[in-house]
Amino acid sequence: MAIGMQAWDANGNLIFDLTSRVGRILGTVSNAASSGTITNAQFSTGTPFCIPICNYSSGWSANNLGSTTAMPLVSFSNNTMSWQQSEAYTSDPESGISVTLLYGVY
Repeated sequence: MAIGMQAWDANGNLIFDLTSRVGRILGTVSNAASSGTITNAQFSTGTPFCIPICNYSSGWSANNLGSTTAMPLVSFSNNTMSWQQSEAYTSDPESGISVTLLYGVY
């Protein structure tokens, strides 16, 4: 018999077991409007990820966005996360959108 942790939803479906990967948030970068880097030794404790979150100013909504608007290009190398704004953002920096980067490991 295996030993570990398992969790089921209300319908009895297994939704988590010991072999599942669970993300851990390490931090955020607010207003990532320009290129930058962050070094964090904890990136080496798992597979790093980054979730860009658009912060809309008044008058903007998801309906105003194209597929490339304001999304930064993010990459990881060893313990360093680097980002740069997309061409769509740099061609219209007054678009009223700022981006927060949520990063962590799983």
